[in-house]
Amino acid sequence: MRNFKKLFPIYKNYKLYAALASFHVNDDARAEALKRGYFVLQRRGKLIHAESGDTPTAF
Repeated sequence: MRNFKKLFPIYKNYKLYAALASFHVNDDARAEALKRGYFVLQRRGKLIHAESGDTPTAF
């Protein structure tokens, strides 16, 4: 995420939010992603479960 706006300057004035998406998310990976302010998206059956920490981080 640190270099995204340098690599894609067209998005320099946008707020960016990060997410970890997977069919199965390891508990340690989920905890680390939430700690960093990322969204966690996980498929459960035919639905997508979205989880975020207290305050998602805008980059």
